Order: sequence, then structure tokens, then C-alpha cells
Amino acid sequence: MSGPRILMIDDDAELGAMLTEYLAGEGFDTTLVTTGDAGLEAALGGGYAAVLLDIMLP
Repeated sequence: MSGPRILMIDDDAELGAMLTEYLAGEGFDTTLVTTGDAGLEAALGGGYAAVLLDIMLP
């Protein structure tokens, strides 16, 4: 069984991958997208318990 779903929107793919790996170890099912447009599309698709957003995203 998968844990709560988290959407992570961050243009730093390396940081996103590191956080995704950490959150997976804590039982979260994390989706990483690297653009604002992709993040909006994913968020509108719904089903996420939380969204982690890079506030400096271009």
C-alpha cells in the first residue's frame, strides 16, 4: 500500500530527487515535476495530500 501522495514542484531536479528519496523512506508517494506548468497540470489532476512548491520557481 502506498502512503499519502505528495506533489513536489521544484526546478532543481537534484534537490527534488534527494527529497523524493527521503520522503519515500518515510512512506510517502512523491511525484516530482520541474516546471510550473507541469506542476499546475499535476495539481489540477488532484489526489495529492500536499504540495511542496519552490517559491523561487521561475
